[in-house]
Amino acid sequence: MQNVIGGILLGIIGVLLLINPHGVWAVTERWKQAGIAEASPAFVGVARILGGVLVVIGVLVAVGVLK
Repeated sequence: MQNVIGGILLGIIGVLLLINPHGVWAVTERWKQAGIAEASPAFVGVARILGGVLVVIGVLVAVGVLK
Protein backbone atom coordinates (compact mmCIF):
# COMPACT_ATOMS: atom_id res chain seq x y z
CA MET A 1 0.00 0.00 0.00
CA GLN A 2 2.84 2.41 0.78
CA ASN A 3 4.31 1.80 -2.68
CA VAL A 4 1.02 2.74 -4.31
CA ILE A 5 0.74 5.96 -2.31
CA GLY A 6 4.38 6.84 -3.03
CA GLY A 7 3.91 6.13 -6.72
CA ILE A 8 0.82 8.29 -6.86
CA LEU A 9 2.62 11.17 -5.11
CA LEU A 10 5.56 10.92 -7.52
CA GLY A 11 3.11 10.91 -10.43
CA ILE A 12 1.28 13.97 -9.13
CA ILE A 13 4.53 15.90 -8.72
CA GLY A 14 5.62 14.80 -12.19
CA VAL A 15 2.36 15.91 -13.80
CA LEU A 16 2.59 19.25 -12.02
CA LEU A 17 6.10 19.76 -13.42
CA LEU A 18 4.96 18.76 -16.91
CA ILE A 19 1.86 20.94 -16.98
CA ASN A 20 2.97 24.05 -15.09
CA PRO A 21 6.75 24.47 -14.77
CA HIS A 22 6.32 28.26 -14.59
CA GLY A 23 4.07 27.91 -11.55
CA VAL A 24 6.57 25.59 -9.87
CA TRP A 25 9.29 28.14 -10.57
CA ALA A 26 7.18 30.92 -9.09
CA VAL A 27 6.67 28.98 -5.86
CA THR A 28 10.18 27.57 -5.47
CA GLU A 29 12.59 30.01 -7.12
CA ARG A 30 11.08 33.47 -7.65
CA TRP A 31 11.93 34.70 -4.14
CA LYS A 32 15.60 33.85 -4.76
CA GLN A 33 15.86 35.83 -8.01
CA ALA A 34 15.68 39.58 -7.52
CA GLY A 35 14.34 41.35 -10.60
CA ILE A 36 13.71 38.25 -12.71
CA ALA A 37 10.08 38.01 -13.78
CA GLU A 38 9.91 34.52 -15.31
CA ALA A 39 11.59 31.14 -15.45
CA SER A 40 14.43 30.62 -17.89
CA PRO A 41 13.93 28.30 -20.86
CA ALA A 42 16.53 25.98 -19.32
CA PHE A 43 14.53 25.71 -16.08
CA VAL A 44 11.33 24.98 -18.00
CA GLY A 45 13.02 22.31 -20.11
CA VAL A 46 14.67 20.58 -17.18
CA ALA A 47 11.44 20.74 -15.16
CA ARG A 48 9.47 19.10 -17.97
CA ILE A 49 12.07 16.36 -18.43
CA LEU A 50 12.12 15.72 -14.68
CA GLY A 51 8.32 15.70 -14.64
CA GLY A 52 8.23 13.02 -17.34
CA VAL A 53 10.77 10.92 -15.49
CA LEU A 54 8.84 11.24 -12.23
CA VAL A 55 5.59 10.19 -13.91
CA VAL A 56 7.24 7.06 -15.33
CA ILE A 57 8.89 6.19 -12.01
CA GLY A 58 5.64 6.87 -10.16
CA VAL A 59 3.72 4.48 -12.40
CA LEU A 60 6.40 1.80 -12.04
CA VAL A 61 6.40 2.16 -8.25
CA ALA A 62 2.59 2.14 -8.06
CA VAL A 63 2.25 -1.07 -10.09
CA GLY A 64 5.04 -2.77 -8.14
CA VAL A 65 7.78 -3.01 -10.75
CA LEU A 66 10.06 -0.79 -8.65
CA LYS A 67 10.11 -0.96 -4.87
